[in-house]
Amino acid sequence: MYWFTADEHYDHNCIITMEERPFMDTGVMAHELVRRHNEVVEPGDVTYHLGDFQWGTKRSRIEELLRSMNGTHILVAGNHDACSDVHHKYAREVRRYARAGFSGVHQWLVLNLEGIGRTLLTHLPALETLNAQEDQRYLDHRPIMDGYDAQLCGHCHRRWVRRGNSI
Repeated sequence: MYWFTADEHYDHNCIITMEERPFMDTGVMAHELVRRHNEVVEPGDVTYHLGDFQWGTKRSRIEELLRSMNGTHILVAGNHDACSDVHHKYAREVRRYARAGFSGVHQWLVLNLEGIGRTLLTHLPALETLNAQEDQRYLDHRPIMDGYDAQLCGHCHRRWVRRGNSI
């Protein structure tokens, strides 16, 4: 089975307040996110993390988190992940994230999903989903939906869930 998640923000203190997450601190948040993950993800499953996995770059912490979570993990880098190409030294970080336990680290990925078709996996939503009032950062790193049936992305948090073929 395949699973998709985004914006876990492990170890990100401010995310609790910014996104009104119901946790007293990042330790409690991490414990609960891992518990919920393991409640549904089986050891043979694959989870695609669509960016902003962890705040910070401690390889040992990434290893610890991934070891505690069921399944195989593939990362599509987000702007808060040091392995994202929005950062200058991202190529070195891609190797570090892979050594920490991700079986794949990508800037974007395309899957053929049954019943959906060619699906673009990214962290940043496609240019076509933006309106003038929204976050216009990273425009040169945002995908274009041309040739894809759907997009699964992160980055939006609670601002929107679906726009057109982007979820």
